[in-house]
Amino acid sequence: MERNIKPIYKMILSVSSDSSPIIQIDSDETSISQLYDQLYTCEFNYQVETFRTLLARLESLGYVEYTNPDSKDFFRLTYKGLHRYAVQFQEFKSFILKSVIVPVVIAILASIITTKLIS
Repeated sequence: MERNIKPIYKMILSVSSDSSPIIQIDSDETSISQLYDQLYTCEFNYQVETFRTLLARLESLGYVEYTNPDSKDFFRLTYKGLHRYAVQFQEFKSFILKSVIVPVVIAILASIITTKLIS
């Protein structure tokens, strides 16, 4: 994750708790909160245009999704956004399996087959 969007991501994560509620940009455009629970509110120290640009970047990376395509004021974290480290670990395991383990096994099998054919 890019350094400039990490604070926004952490802010959204703190507002969303453990579920994936709908989060809104408040009417004063200086804070975000859960749509139906104003207990979880967080002010941001960005201009609203900058915040929306960084939010769009989070959407393009798959961490958030807009709940209404017409309005960019309501969004929620996706599974990838809620469980970032679990998704990264799964991607790492898949990479190791495809890039290290499978080629090693194929190389071993190829060398066994060639030694059997030669002898």
